[in-house]
Amino acid sequence: MSRNSIPRVCAKGDAFSIGFALGRASAGFLERTPRSEQQRALDDRWRGSDYLKTLESAARAAYPRYVREIEGIAEGAGQDFEMVFLWTCRGDLQLPENVSSAAKAVAAEPRRGGVLCKSGG
Repeated sequence: MSRNSIPRVCAKGDAFSIGFALGRASAGFLERTPRSEQQRALDDRWRGSDYLKTLESAARAAYPRYVREIEGIAEGAGQDFEMVFLWTCRGDLQLPENVSSAAKAVAAEPRRGGVLCKSGG
């Protein structure tokens, strides 16, 4: 019989407390797991962007308890909130498959100071 390596997490309390317990339970996994290409691309494209800030504001207004849980997860896992929020929203930040390759190339360009720039520019 094999052993289940997924830990059982029992948590109760407010959204932050539950998130904190989940984050603490996954902290070692997050530290041991190398960042995926998808995570690096999301981070490069969206971290610090006005769009991500707008998405966070909208989430705080519409789903404040979920955002508090994400804050708890980040705190419990020893990660910064923006990284955990970004990963949580990854499905909302991807371009659809039917978008032209030119649009994907523009979206993939690194930005500086909120302005889309050419590489090396």
